[in-house]
Amino acid sequence: MGMAGAKKKLFLLVVASNTMLDELPPFMANAGTYRRPMTIALETIKLTKKYTTETGIEKLSFSIKQGSILAYLGHNGAGKTTTIRTLLGLLKADSGDIKYFGNSYNTYSIAFDKIRREIGVCFDKPGFYPNLSAIENLTLFAQLYSMDNSEFITYTDYLLERAELHGVKNKKIETYSSGMKQKLGIIRAIMHKPKLVFLDEPMNNLDPAARVLVRNTICDLSKKEGVSFFIASHDLREIEQIATDIIILEKGKIKISGNLTDLQNRNSESIYDVAIDKQITEDLARKICDALKAVFINLNGKKITLNSKEALTMTRVSEDFNKFGCEVLGFNKQANSLEQIYFSSLKTNEN
Repeated sequence: MGMAGAKKKLFLLVVASNTMLDELPPFMANAGTYRRPMTIALETIKLTKKYTTETGIEKLSFSIKQGSILAYLGHNGAGKTTTIRTLLGLLKADSGDIKYFGNSYNTYSIAFDKIRREIGVCFDKPGFYPNLSAIENLTLFAQLYSMDNSEFITYTDYLLERAELHGVKNKKIETYSSGMKQKLGIIRAIMHKPKLVFLDEPMNNLDPAARVLVRNTICDLSKKEGVSFFIASHDLREIEQIATDIIILEKGKIKISGNLTDLQNRNSESIYDVAIDKQITEDLARKICDALKAVFINLNGKKITLNSKEALTMTRVSEDFNKFGCEVLGFNKQANSLEQIYFSSLKTNEN
């Protein structure tokens, strides 16, 4: 096989990778949370990829710390898939720098091949050889990754068992449902124990139980093994449960980025729950919200939920409610949801 053919074959292992477990097997589990020195798994500097006159992505600069989970968000056409394909060498960047584990790489070079072994990938529609069984597909990619045979058997058996696919591992992929293929794709992405995993819409076609399994797997590998994750998704509520950091992309440019908890704390709009001493009408609740320069959201018994762009205090809220004959018994600020941050950032940038 020529160099080009060998390189193309080796690349197959990057375009395939997926797995799930709700706890790590004994031979992978550590005594506690991952505590090795923090390093940067991936960094981009002014990364740009253009399509004719339109820009797919423009001057993207961001990094993923080892052991972190980055949620890469944006509307359809924002540039999420272009970013992933450029980072993996499926598309050639027009300009900018890509660093894996501290070293710059031309993703079209032979030198990048050694990094491919440290990467796992699962696209939104993972591809397999339909005329081969699940275990034959996994074996093929294990060979491309040069996995130890005994470790491959032990680990994949564990993963297949956890994903409820062990009993059908010898069946051809063409008999698998979309959900089964998705689970197998996730197994393929992590079976070689990569340091960095790219997941594009990992929850596609998964039932609720499988979603929980995937979430637990991602969090366990991140915390216990220091595996970094780059996850592109439209499922904001699902991704909010696991992400440590987020990037919101719009028209190929980063609109907002940072630690999720920090962004939730500093988001300009906040939702508050106010408990009062008596039941009131919705009309009165709206008048009180107007006095606070807040937006009425809901009235449930003796609790009013409102949205305010200004930071509210217990003292101020009590004073305004007292003017309308109500005593405030409880005051609580809800954590800003990822959905709020997402739509607020896009709305802000339109104005």
